[in-house]
Amino acid sequence: MFTPTNSVPLEEYALIANHHTVALISRAGRVDWFCPQVDHTATFAALLGEPKHGSWSITVDDANMTARTYLDHPDHLILHTTWLSATGTAEVVDYLEGTTLVRAVTCTTGDITVRHDLKIRTDYGSRSPAWHDHFRFVDRQGEAVTALHGPELHHTGRNADFVGSFDLAAGTTLTLGGVAAVLTFPLGIALGWLRLLDNRPIRWLVGLWIDAMRAVPMLLLVYFFLLVVPRFATISDFWKLALPIVMCTSATTSEVFRSGVRALDRGQTEAAWALGMSPSLTMRLILAPQALRLMLPTLVTQMVTIIKGTTLAYVLAYPELMYRGSTMIGQAKIDAHLSVFFQTYVIIAVLYIIVNWSLGALARYIESRTR
Repeated sequence: MFTPTNSVPLEEYALIANHHTVALISRAGRVDWFCPQVDHTATFAALLGEPKHGSWSITVDDANMTARTYLDHPDHLILHTTWLSATGTAEVVDYLEGTTLVRAVTCTTGDITVRHDLKIRTDYGSRSPAWHDHFRFVDRQGEAVTALHGPELHHTGRNADFVGSFDLAAGTTLTLGGVAAVLTFPLGIALGWLRLLDNRPIRWLVGLWIDAMRAVPMLLLVYFFLLVVPRFATISDFWKLALPIVMCTSATTSEVFRSGVRALDRGQTEAAWALGMSPSLTMRLILAPQALRLMLPTLVTQMVTIIKGTTLAYVLAYPELMYRGSTMIGQAKIDAHLSVFFQTYVIIAVLYIIVNWSLGALARYIESRTR
C-alpha cells in the first residue's frame, strides 16, 4: 500500500452522501475520498496518501472561495461552493446520484476558466485502470466503470490521469450568435465574389468548398472540432462551436450574394468596363452595394439559422440557453424535488420564438423599405 502523507486536516473536508455512498471534498475543491459503494474499495484515496493515489480536483483560475454551504435536501448531503475571481463568479454543486459522483460547474457572472485534474485509481490507490476511451475505463479484473461525462480531458500518457481546462461564460447564446454572424457575412460575401471570378481554378475550388459545407451536417463539423482538431491545436469550446456555424452558414450566404449579383442588369457591368473600370472595382463600387441592398432581408433571416445553430453547444456542455435549461432542471430536482422538464423547455422555446420572430419582422420591414 502506501504511507499516509495527506496534510489536509480532516475538519476541512466537506461530506457529501446519499443512501448508497459518501465522498469527501477539501476546501481546495479536490475530492480526496470516494467509494462507488461503501462496501467497495476506494476510487479516490488521496485522503490516506497523496493526490496521485486517486483524486479529482476542480478549480477556477485566480479565484477565491467565498461560500461553502449545504443545500437543503431531506435525504442527501449536497455541497454548494461559490468561487469569485476578477473576471467572473462560479458555482460548483457536488452531489451523489446513486453510485455516481456528479460535479456541476456553472458560471453565474462574467467568464471564468475552470481547470480539473482527474486521477482514477482502484483498490485504495494501488491500481491504475487501463483507459479505453473518454467515458469508460476497465480495471484489472475486467470490470467496466463509467468515469466521466462532460468537457474533454487530455490523457497525460500515464496511468489513468487526465488534466484539462474549459471556459464558461454567462449569457452566451446571443454572444455566440453575434460573433458567428459577424464572421459569417463577410466570409460569405467574399466566397460569393470569388465564385463570380473569371479564374476557373479559383471558381472551381471555391465552388467545391461551398458545396461541401452546404452538404455536411453542422453537427458533424462540431464533432470534428471537438474530437479531431484538439489533437493538433488548442482551441476553446467557444470556437469549437462558432467555427462550424460560420463554415456552414457562410456557404449559404455566398450563394445568396452570388444570386443577388446575377439578378442585376448585365448592362451595368458592361458600361463599367467600357469606362475602364476593373472587374474588382466594378464589383466593389457598382454591383456589391446593389446586391447587398437586395439580399439584406435574406441576410437578416440567416441570423435565425445562426441562433438555432447555437443549440448544438449542448454537445460540448457549453453553457448556452439549452444547456442552462438542462442545468436548471437538474438543480430544481435536487433543491426542491420538482420536475420542471416541460415548463423549462417551453420557456426556452418561447425565448427562441421571440428572438427569431423579431429577426423575421426586421427582415420583412427591410424588404418593404427596399422595394
